Amino acid sequence: MSARSFARRSRLLSATALVAAGVAALAPTAAFADTPAAAAPSDAKPLTATLSAPSTITPLVRGGSGESMTLSVTNNSDQAQPFHPAIVATATGSPLTMGTYTFNAAAIDAPPSWGGAFNGKVNGGYVLPQNAMADVPFNVPAHQTYTWSVSFGAEENFPADDTAVAFTLTNDANDSTNLGTVTFPIAEGATKPLTAKLSASAPITPLVRGGDAESMTLSVTNDSDLSLPFHPLVVATPTGSPLTMGSYTFSAAAVDAPPSWGSGYQGNVTGGYVLPQNAMASTPFDVPAHQTYTWTVSFGAENTLPADDTAVTFTLTDDANHSADLGTVSFPVAAAQTGSAPAKSTSAKGQSGTAAKPAAAAVALSAPVAAPVADTNTTTQANNTTATTVTTTTDTATTPQKLAYTGGGTDSTPLIAAGATLVALGAGAVVYSQRRRAAKI
Repeated sequence: MSARSFARRSRLLSATALVAAGVAALAPTAAFADTPAAAAPSDAKPLTATLSAPSTITPLVRGGSGESMTLSVTNNSDQAQPFHPAIVATATGSPLTMGTYTFNAAAIDAPPSWGGAFNGKVNGGYVLPQNAMADVPFNVPAHQTYTWSVSFGAEENFPADDTAVAFTLTNDANDSTNLGTVTFPIAEGATKPLTAKLSASAPITPLVRGGDAESMTLSVTNDSDLSLPFHPLVVATPTGSPLTMGSYTFSAAAVDAPPSWGSGYQGNVTGGYVLPQNAMASTPFDVPAHQTYTWTVSFGAENTLPADDTAVTFTLTDDANHSADLGTVSFPVAAAQTGSAPAKSTSAKGQSGTAAKPAAAAVALSAPVAAPVADTNTTTQANNTTATTVTTTTDTATTPQKLAYTGGGTDSTPLIAAGATLVALGAGAVVYSQRRRAAKI
């Protein structure tokens, strides 16, 4: 064999060896590619959580006790895992607001727990360890299952157009699967737990402007097994012009109820609240289970009540929205009285422009005045051939006369006597003068 042939064969063997080595190096990779790829550890969900409904779905009743569901979670991993469950409530009509629903939770096979309602971008409630805040999760041990009972209740002020509510379980820790959704319908025409009534005594007496207030009776009965708030408001609606503060009075007193008072108010409507003693207008009563409270409420019309208001209607409402059969009472308003008020004294002006004296001081007193008796004294005077007779008349009546008040005292008799004396002296002077003239002639 030539040297050239040996060199060519050596190069061929080397190339074959390299190819074989390359195939041997790639074989494990090809075998791994044929096996399904395992999920990345970050995608694994170690918890399995479920929200389930009772075997029979009962409609939610406004003001009722609520309906329950079961929440469970199982930790499938070898380590303890956090679990932060939230139940999101989504209504079919108007969005829910805080105060229109209740949310509760209790442990079945889990650490002591409670339910905290929440309202934000979504509505519903958290299931939380006892005494924990809303951001505290449970620690679910490895290969452990926890279960809870969660309940949701619709309050009386639950939106009227909501016909169903869907509940969806979510986990803020984002480490669970199979979360589930439950839907409850809303019952129509639910009975409210409080029965309240506003009534008037018969017969109804018209309201008198400036007169005494008229009274009505307010009562409420709690037909439920729970203590419930009651925030009674008596709305006064007139037939004519709207009422203004100061044109009416409103008061309330307990008959068989805690100490109470009535607070008149004016806003979009007019009337008054019935409130616990010393409480502000936003404070309701707590009516115990199977208890009845009664009050007397009174409304009075002031003189400033609009003249065109011929009646006022009173309607009872309950701001807590727990009451049915609230009732309405109407009172007519008596026509305003004219001419009955005593006339105010006014000063009349005389012709000279000065104020005249009161009429009572210018009229004669009412005592009877005796007729004067004439007493004629005749004096004959010689005056040439003419005889002059002077006749004087004096008052000889035994009853003193009471004349008009002249400003000189209560009895004018001395002044009259002085006037008569002056008249007699004047007559004597005339006689004396005529005698002297006759003598000179």
